[in-house]
Amino acid sequence: MKKALLFLFAAASMMAASAQKITFKNCNVKSFDEVVASRPNASIRPAAPAKASNALVTPEGEMKYYNMNAVVRDIVGLMPVMGVAEKLYFSADGKSIYFGSLFPSILKCEDIWAKGTINGDDVMIDCYDEIYHLEVMDAEGNVVETRQLHVGELLVDDRGNPYGLDDVHFTKDGDRYYIDYTDIDLRPIVLFVVESNQDVTVFTTAYNHDLRPYEGNTNLNELPASASVSEYIYNGQDTYGQDFAIKGHVGIDGDDYYFDSLLPEAGHAWIKGTRKGNTITLENDQFLGTDISYYLYYNGFKTTGFDTSTGQYKGSYTKLTFSVDDAGIITLNSSNNTFPCAFFPSGNQFYATFQNRIEPYLGDGAAYPSDPYDLKLVTKYFEKYGENSISFLLDYMSSEGKYINPDNLYYCMWLDDDIYNFNKSLYPYLHEENMKYFPYGYKDEGNYDIYMADDGRNVICFREDMFVQCGIQAVYRIDGKEYGSNIVYVDEEGNIEKVAPENGETNGLKRIELPAANGSWYDLYGRRAANVQPGQVYIQNGRRIIAQ
Repeated sequence: MKKALLFLFAAASMMAASAQKITFKNCNVKSFDEVVASRPNASIRPAAPAKASNALVTPEGEMKYYNMNAVVRDIVGLMPVMGVAEKLYFSADGKSIYFGSLFPSILKCEDIWAKGTINGDDVMIDCYDEIYHLEVMDAEGNVVETRQLHVGELLVDDRGNPYGLDDVHFTKDGDRYYIDYTDIDLRPIVLFVVESNQDVTVFTTAYNHDLRPYEGNTNLNELPASASVSEYIYNGQDTYGQDFAIKGHVGIDGDDYYFDSLLPEAGHAWIKGTRKGNTITLENDQFLGTDISYYLYYNGFKTTGFDTSTGQYKGSYTKLTFSVDDAGIITLNSSNNTFPCAFFPSGNQFYATFQNRIEPYLGDGAAYPSDPYDLKLVTKYFEKYGENSISFLLDYMSSEGKYINPDNLYYCMWLDDDIYNFNKSLYPYLHEENMKYFPYGYKDEGNYDIYMADDGRNVICFREDMFVQCGIQAVYRIDGKEYGSNIVYVDEEGNIEKVAPENGETNGLKRIELPAANGSWYDLYGRRAANVQPGQVYIQNGRRIIAQ
């Protein structure tokens, strides 16, 4: 029995359009990294793939918002995505529909449109219609590969081997459009690559599209012009249980409070609450806008447990309240089972924040930065050039879990016992001739050797042969002084070791003792304060406070 799969693919050249179906010469399943690495002139390390030169389909007619539910395959397997914000255009003559986001959370396809032709209850996308043209270039700007993007239904034989393409068919049911499958198989859209030699490569998939008209609220909260806005630090844990401390804002307009970083993973839309006495109550169903094409809403949530099969908390919506103390610190009134969340229109959780504490921002003070973490080292992936890479995560938090200003945060790389010096002769995209310390979020001019990836990981690609361990150290600079984290080392086998630099001069980095937690008052330079002045900011027991 033949099985049909829906997918997007890229072709270097297409066969004559006289046949209804397109037949592939070869079809090999690879990852996207393998596709890029297998390009011609692979001795040159590829940067990000070149952007497509132009979209070839322009939508026309009336635009309407739709919610799309689908299933996508990522590195951990199949994952449902609900409530994707899809735009559809309907031609004035009623004969065409233009689809704009058939590949949720995988491709940045907002400007790639596929045209569907309406015939009764059938909407057909012609697999021969080219929708995007892409040219991949090497470091010298030479075109080493061309691809064409098409949408088609992938044909698979009894052994599961793809052998060709057919047209895509959506079923129209009133205002709903969906892929009508008749067996138990998932029906995916796949990103397909046919390279210059006409070999075919599949590297990502999306399944079971179902589009329905969007009927929800589209209004974001607006901050009143009369509101006073101050900087606050939002402390909590993100969806994955990782502690964070970030700078945000709180707007106050009479008894109305507005929070812009209560769910930092969901963006910075204002979430509104109303104060009565020392209690702030947040209403549910507040629209947060879109994130990666998803419609998101704020709701308080009370959980009764965690469903490991779906990756979702079980429970129900509830109104959350916060308490405000005399110092202006705002704390969530909850036990561990209530927290704010961002939701799809279908009710699926997307982001959550735990143990919220929001406190006035009192300025930058001395602090040791938290250690880099989740280090990954890859050695000699281009052995001819001795090229290696290390990637890691770095938070702008102190070792005590407090906010530190990311503008003052740097990092450096160690090879065994020495800080590594990057020289422009070997790393031509640097902004300076020699660099040892890189600002938080640094990207070199080519976004090539040293950069921050889209997932927030810092990446360093370096060309050295002789080392046993590679380490990363965070450095916080404030008031002309430097405070270093532990050096976190990783070796080729993935073993992690933390080394605390000694006080004093250590390879150019000076360690400074912070005031001890003894109840004494210190100024922001770490000097003991002989006369404490009311209204001034001091450090006491490791915390910045305003003297009363």
